[in-house]
Parts: sequence; structure tokens; C-alpha cells
Amino acid sequence: MKTMISIFLVALMSLVAKGSTNSALDVSQAWKLTSTPSVHAGDVVPSVTLKEALGLAEQYVAKENIDVSNRFLESIRLIPTKEGQAWVVTWCLKTPSDGGQVFITVKMDKSLSMIGGL
Repeated sequence: MKTMISIFLVALMSLVAKGSTNSALDVSQAWKLTSTPSVHAGDVVPSVTLKEALGLAEQYVAKENIDVSNRFLESIRLIPTKEGQAWVVTWCLKTPSDGGQVFITVKMDKSLSMIGGL
């Protein structure tokens, strides 16, 4: 919620900075910029939620003895695949370095694999 409010305020301030004088219009324009849904017509809502994907990836990392203690969770992205969609959960090294990422792919059938990294 804090993030949404912050984004709304940034959008509102950018409209005000452009010199618009109608504050009611500014608020509605800023809200439109931040309230656009991320799922569009024709998109398929993933059958595995982001939360489930993270949990499955964490279980996989533990089961496969993949050490992520010196890494931080960097991102969880939904990507298109030949089969539909998959989540990619990424851990990056805590100290700046080339490489060292751990990428875990979570497919919608809940199968998991590690791609690249380490």
C-alpha cells in the first residue's frame, strides 16, 4: 500500500511540475497512471501465485542444498514460455560481483529447475 501511495504521489507531483492548474484533473490523471491493472485482456492469470512460486523455490533451494545464505532475493518475474508461463525467482550475491546469481524456474505445473547461475 505504501508503494502505491508513493507512486501516486510521484505521478501527481510530476503533473503539478508540468504546470497544470486544475488540481482535480491532476489527481485523476495521477490516479490513472497508478491504477492501471497489470493483467490485460487476453492475459492468462498464472495458476501458481507469486507467493506459491517463492515458497516452492525456497523448498527447492533447501532440498537441492543450494547455498543462498550469501545472496538476497532480487526478483520474481513472470515470463512467457513455450508451454505458457513460468516464474523466475532470482537470488543475487550480497557483494557486487559478475555472475553468482541463482535462477529457479517455477512452471505452472509446479515443476522446478535451476537455470544458469552459480
